[in-house]
Amino acid sequence: MIGTQQSAHWWRRLVLIGAPLLGLVATILHPRWDSGSVYDALAPQVELWTDLHVAQLVIFGLLALALYYWLEPLTGRAARIGRIALACFVVFYPAFDALVGIGTGAMVQSAQQLDPSQLPAAVKLIDLFWEKVNSPTLVGTVAFIGAMGWAGAVLSIVVAHTSAARRLPAAVVAIIAWLLLAVFLTPLSSDLPPIVLGAILLGVALVMAIVAPPRILSFWLTLAALAFGFSHVFLPGTIGMVALLAADALAEFMPSLRATRQVVPAPAPALES
Repeated sequence: MIGTQQSAHWWRRLVLIGAPLLGLVATILHPRWDSGSVYDALAPQVELWTDLHVAQLVIFGLLALALYYWLEPLTGRAARIGRIALACFVVFYPAFDALVGIGTGAMVQSAQQLDPSQLPAAVKLIDLFWEKVNSPTLVGTVAFIGAMGWAGAVLSIVVAHTSAARRLPAAVVAIIAWLLLAVFLTPLSSDLPPIVLGAILLGVALVMAIVAPPRILSFWLTLAALAFGFSHVFLPGTIGMVALLAADALAEFMPSLRATRQVVPAPAPALES
């Protein structure tokens, strides 16, 4: 029994520390480009692109397991909302990433085998596919639900960790943060400079740290919720994974910050009169 408990403890620690580390590496390696066709950007690195998106299916699963370990000992409404949000992340986010990542990689690899006279048409088709899956279409909605699920799960952890006396203001800040992220994931924020978006996200995390002790834990978790929810590539995704790693390390090596399962005592038997 003791050996089993120790194995479970080390596995939990391996997931909590290893998952954000793997996610951090993935955000740094993830190919990105600012202009030009998708084919021209990915053709020189299509193998890395495809392999990385296959690996991300495992990484996202491990990240979900890490959040489950946070939620598992928690009780109350916030914890229940967090579990529902986590289920949305598990179902929708990997589905979107597989379609866009693996799907685009397969199209680029197929285009490389075409006759040169057919390549321009294939390049246009790939660009059209990329435009559609990154717009408010069905696929874009799948990505939106997955990203909002991630943010909802992590913000729910923050609220559930907060003492009952401070839980209401923490919940208000969490709802505002969640709604802000929803706006940032739409074209409404496309004109905002990245530094402004970053300053807003950082400001929200600081506000959460003020209203929801333990402050350092609330800050890192809120930053992880918003940054990685906004994007899983460099730079926002990298910041999100660093923040989650910091929160996980704090919770693992400073047990006083981590919530533990509360055992509700059984009611005393009624005395017979």
